[in-house]
Formats: sequence, C-alpha cells, structure tokens
Amino acid sequence: MRNSPQFIRKQMQRLNPQQWGSFQNLSWTAPDPPPFLKEIKAVPKQVGRDIQRVGRNINKFVDKGDIYLRSPLPMPEYTNFRLLFTVLDIFTYIFDLASDIAVAYVLYTEDDTIWWFWLTVILIVVPHVVINSHSLYWYWLSDHKCGKEGSIFQKRSQISICWKTSRILLHFLQIGFICRYLDIVYYGLKSRKSRVQRMNIQGLYCPWPKRKKELEQQVDYFNLLLHAERDASMLNLMQSFIQDAPQLVLQIYILAVRPPSLEGEQLQRAFIVLVQVASAVISLGSLSLALTSYQRILRYAMLDKPNLSFGGQIFYFLWQSCAIASRVIALALFATQFKLVVFIGVGVHWAVMTLWIILQRTLICVSEDGKKKPCAEFLFNIIMGWVYVFCVINLKSSPGRLKYITYYIIYGAENISMIVLWFFQVYSLESRSWYILPSIISVPILFFLGVTSMAIYYNVYHPDRHMPPHPSRPELF
Repeated sequence: MRNSPQFIRKQMQRLNPQQWGSFQNLSWTAPDPPPFLKEIKAVPKQVGRDIQRVGRNINKFVDKGDIYLRSPLPMPEYTNFRLLFTVLDIFTYIFDLASDIAVAYVLYTEDDTIWWFWLTVILIVVPHVVINSHSLYWYWLSDHKCGKEGSIFQKRSQISICWKTSRILLHFLQIGFICRYLDIVYYGLKSRKSRVQRMNIQGLYCPWPKRKKELEQQVDYFNLLLHAERDASMLNLMQSFIQDAPQLVLQIYILAVRPPSLEGEQLQRAFIVLVQVASAVISLGSLSLALTSYQRILRYAMLDKPNLSFGGQIFYFLWQSCAIASRVIALALFATQFKLVVFIGVGVHWAVMTLWIILQRTLICVSEDGKKKPCAEFLFNIIMGWVYVFCVINLKSSPGRLKYITYYIIYGAENISMIVLWFFQVYSLESRSWYILPSIISVPILFFLGVTSMAIYYNVYHPDRHMPPHPSRPELF
C-alpha cells in the first residue's frame, strides 16, 4: 500500500543527503480547526469554572450554616418603633382616665344627673381596683420566681426595697400601669445592650464553648421584655373591656336620653356634651388600641412568625373601631327604650359565647412545666365571653375564617334587630329627635366598614398572607 507507514519509510530512506536536507527545511503549517471544534474545546473549561464557582458558594453556605448553628441569630430588638407604641400606650391611658374623671365632674355639677355621676364613678373605681390588684399579684408571683431553676426570672436580680415600695404605692393609688410601662421601657433599653439576644437552638449544636459560660451568667432581658409586654397588654385589654366598653355605652346612653339641642336655650350645655363626646371617642380609641396592642405583642412573642406591619395595625385598628362603634351605638340606643331586655340579651349572648369558647378547648392557662389549670382556664373563658359581647378574638392557632363568619352573622343580626326595634319604638312615640336618622344610618355603615377593614387586613396586610397555607381546615369549635 502506497499510503502505509512502511512504504513511506522506505521512500524516505532512498533520499540522498541533499534531498533530505531540503526536505527538512520545508515548513508545514497545520490547517485551522473548524469553529465548532473551538467551541467544543472551550466547553470543558467553562464547565470546570462553573463547578468551581458552585463549590465555592456551597462552602460559603456551609460555613454560614455552621456559624448560625454554633452562634445563633440574635432575637428581634426593641426598636424605636416599639418604643413609640409604648409611649403612645402611656398617653392613651392617661387621657382615657382624665376624660372619665372630667365626665364624672361635669355630671356632678348638674342636679338631675347625680345617679349617672355615681354610675360613672363606679365604672372608674371598680375596674381600677380589680386591675391593680391583679397587677400587684402578678408582680408578687414574678418576684417569688426570682432565682428559681427553670424560670425566666432565674438570673434576674432582686428588686430593691425602694422600687418595691414605690410599686406598691402606685398600685394603691390605682395607677399601677405606670410601673408596667416603665418596666417595658427599662427591659427594652437593657435588651439593646445585652449580648444574650439569641434564639434557643434545639438539637446537637450549642453556642461556642468559650461563650457558653458567659451566656449562662447573663440576664436574658429580651425574654423579660416579652413577659412584661405580655402582662401589660393582657391587663390593658381586661381594663378596656370592664371599664371603657361599659363607660362608652353609658355615655352614649346619656347623650341619647338627653340629646343636645340646636336651640339657643340649650347652648349652655354645650360644654357638658363636648366633654361626654370626647370621653366616648377616647374610650373607643383606647378600646381599639388595646386590641391592636394585644395582637401586635402576641406576634412579637411568637418568634417563628412575622410581626404585624404598620399598615396591618392601621387596618386592624379600623376593623375593631368600626365594629365596636356599631355595637355600642346599637346597645345604647336600644337601652333607652328597652332597659330590662338589653340586660337579658347581653346576658344570653355572654353565656352563649362563653359556652362556645369552652367547646373550643382553649389551652391558655398553663404552668411553666406544662400542667393545665382548669379553674383559671374556666375563669379566662368567662372573661373572654364578655369580650365576645363587643368583638371577637381567635383564641386558637387554627384558621378562624369560619369562626369570624359565624360570629359576625350573629353580631350583625343583633345590631340590626336592636336598631330597628328602637326605631319603631321611638317612631310610635312620635319622637322627632334630630339624631334618629343619623343613628339608623350609622349602625349598618359602621358595621360594613368594620367587616371591609377586616377583609382588607386579612387579604393584604396579615403577616401570614405569604406563608404556606395552614394544613388544618377552618374549625368552628
């Protein structure tokens, strides 16, 4: 074969030296490879670089994960936003108390309102005595747990005698809420400087050995802050529904019985009416703000769930304000014509709501070691049954759509029934007061605005709207 290697080797051996030299001087250039071969040759290099980049990113994530597991992420801090809301709660409490005292004073100055004066005073004094007694008792329980193993107060230092005396004095003066808010500010500012702001990691990983001993010796001010905020919000919520809600109904009732007139001889009562209206508005705002603060602080305490945004708080406040306003107006106007029936209706509603809460099998009152407290749980259900006279709160972590729909169907039907019965009663008496038509219109409009704000809150501003759907179905009980 002429193309075989053996043939070519024999032909080259026959060349003489001159021909061999000229053959060696020949220059041969290999042809350029096709373009697709260049692309194929570059593929392994590009793949190698991509694999190296992915490997470096994986190493970074592994390093970060190792750091996070060994040195956990810090807890949410006490921000200026939370400090602002604490100051707002303080001023709301002061304005609410001052407006109620002003209403009692102006009712005392008139001769024909002495019974309403005493009823207003009772609705101021009794709730304050009850709430301040509970607050002082809770302080005693907290001080009793100082130094005990397994308690969040284990590492907290003992309270000084001076502060204990001041705390007892303020509670006897019925302004114990000032102590609660001062505790929140103190623990919040201390938690900013504390190095123990960390989450509890369950499992094999733990903090670095060098930091572990140091962390064990420090006070967890953030958990103390959450405990102080929880107690203050619960006490504020209780006071709102045993003071502000009845006070709001009472003042609207007085305004309906003694409606302000636009005639000249009645202008001397304008100041009294203005004070009553201001007190009613502040009571409604305090009641709605207490519900909003409770919901916000409840979200702060659940570290595995997102917090309530500012827009969410606005619409939650509007939801509760409008719904409660429609409720108290209907109750107050209905009471002007059906004094005994309104107490029977409220009592029946309270009993039914309490039974509904009991059937939900709530688990709120438990000890630190997880033991149930049946008596405390039953008392809590009774208190929440009274809250359900004015608004609804989801007491379980299950979806509450079915509960809200059922509650607001009953709620709206009761409001419409009361305002319609009141209208026919005053119409039969040939009463032509100027506030009748605005009252008839305001109750359904406020109820509609409350339900609309609730829908916007849950569809746009609810913190869990972007979270995966809850695996359980909506439950009524």
